[in-house]
Amino acid sequence: MTTARRILFLTTSMGRGGAERQVVDLAAMLRGRGWTVAVLSMTAPSDHQDELAAAAIELGSLDMTRGRPTGAALMRYLSFLRKWRPDVVHAHMVHANLLARIGRAFVPSIPIVSTVHNVVEGRRWRELAYRLTDPLSSATTAVSRAATDRYVRVGAVPRGRIVTIPNGFDLSRDPVPTDARNALRRELGLDDAFAWLTVGRLVPEKGHDMLLRAFCQVRRAGYPARLVIAGQGPEMRALRNQISKLELDGSAVLLGERRDVPSLLAAADAFVLSSHWEGLPMVLLEAAAQRLPIVCTDVGGCSEIAVPALGAILMQPNPDAIASGLLEVMKMTDADRATVGRELRNYVEAAFDLDAIVTRWEALYASLGVR
Repeated sequence: MTTARRILFLTTSMGRGGAERQVVDLAAMLRGRGWTVAVLSMTAPSDHQDELAAAAIELGSLDMTRGRPTGAALMRYLSFLRKWRPDVVHAHMVHANLLARIGRAFVPSIPIVSTVHNVVEGRRWRELAYRLTDPLSSATTAVSRAATDRYVRVGAVPRGRIVTIPNGFDLSRDPVPTDARNALRRELGLDDAFAWLTVGRLVPEKGHDMLLRAFCQVRRAGYPARLVIAGQGPEMRALRNQISKLELDGSAVLLGERRDVPSLLAAADAFVLSSHWEGLPMVLLEAAAQRLPIVCTDVGGCSEIAVPALGAILMQPNPDAIASGLLEVMKMTDADRATVGRELRNYVEAAFDLDAIVTRWEALYASLGVR
């Protein structure tokens, strides 16, 4: 009888971010392919517990306090490794990558895969830490070509020691029914207005303040548009005040955290992302899969999803450029926007299908002796 291969996903956190979403999707699909899977979060999980339990995936925590590494947490991690005995550890995000590498110095028999999820993962010392611990990683991957190129350029990892494996998206998800779209539009008070949607944590790097200034230009140009912002975070109060200051009350709405992002995408007419930096945003894959036209800042790996040749609009991260992109999409005919959405959906099917991406991961694990 063949023993199931065992994989441990080590993450910095288990919340509602795109990296965590990708870990859950990878874990569930590998479990469906016969792997025994566990997820270990450095900090206490705040989401996905029920989803992982339903897939028979063990979820553990090192109960660390964010920003406070301790020797006790390292000991808990090593204890988990020795008890659970994975065939491979696949770490995601900078802190987990570094912990997995340090752990390998104590348990060298277990291969380590480190995945970088952003073009910028914080302060310069983190890039230096990547460089110093690189020999302890069996393989390093990045979710976008842009991230791969940058980490090679800054010397965090040698060119021959990093490969690009993008995020994958589960295209088998059931579409949102038309009546659900219409009901949500009524609930949000969108009426017949052109509805822009953005989804992401309300943090400075997502550029929501810049987006609001751009949207103000759209409104002053006379377009009856609405801007729907879904997400929670420390910038909530500042953004609420900015909406009032720009006299956008009623046309720009902060929804807070939402669990129905697929329905929000179905209710929208187009998607906008105004980030200052990204890796390979899962939300862009979701928007493209929903056949929405996309306007986004040309940062990180965004251009690897929002391809201009397919009709997506990329621009520099400033209000004037974003406003120009919003207006360009709104001036399109319905037929032209439908064509753009269809082309983006076809591209995501060809390049980012989760099933194909998981096959690539299995090939990488096999190259490390995990068969």
